[in-house]
Amino acid sequence: RSGETAEIVRLAEALRERDIPFVAITNEPESTAAKLATHIVWANTRKDDLVSINVVTGMMTATLALAAAVLGEMDSLRVCLDPLPVQMDSVVAESFRRGEEIYRMFANLRPIHLLYRGALKGAAYNGRLVLEEVARTPAVPVEAAEFRHGPNEVVDERFGALIFVPGGKPGALARLLADDIRRSGGKVFTIGNANDFPLPNIPDELLSVLAVVPAQVLAYKLAEAQ
Repeated sequence: RSGETAEIVRLAEALRERDIPFVAITNEPESTAAKLATHIVWANTRKDDLVSINVVTGMMTATLALAAAVLGEMDSLRVCLDPLPVQMDSVVAESFRRGEEIYRMFANLRPIHLLYRGALKGAAYNGRLVLEEVARTPAVPVEAAEFRHGPNEVVDERFGALIFVPGGKPGALARLLADDIRRSGGKVFTIGNANDFPLPNIPDELLSVLAVVPAQVLAYKLAEAQ
């Protein structure tokens, strides 16, 4: 975010010394790392007061846009990017409307698991960051297929998970996992192509940008209760 983290600055200096071109994705275009970079992608996100919520989501979106441009898919993705701010407003409003419901489900559970498939890894890791930074609540991101082999055996009434559900067959598998966890007594809240918290029909590559919002609101509610 800052472009001033010691490790990032040392890496930028080493790349510059070796004439290795690199791109800096940052919210600070005048930062040390940005000045050393060959190219800059400025996230231009409203700054957060305490922990990075807007900035992390904004930088994730900027990274996705860069990836689409590199692959020559920016024009097709633009159709989905343009309505994203309006969709975000709607998801934020719905997350706060249901905030108490989600909070009550997870209020007494530690850790909170964040299960994902495919491109929704971004939502799980972003959610882990905000739960730990905002709510001081341990959170464990795990790929859903990996969860089937080991962690699934510990599920009981003390277990709770947010499951980020993509489209297509991976989404169907994620919903089956949610059903299995519930049958074992665990608490589950599904987000995405899901019944608990459905999201707009957009490509999985962009779905993380919206899917993380309920996790952010959960972190806020947990912190507020503390």
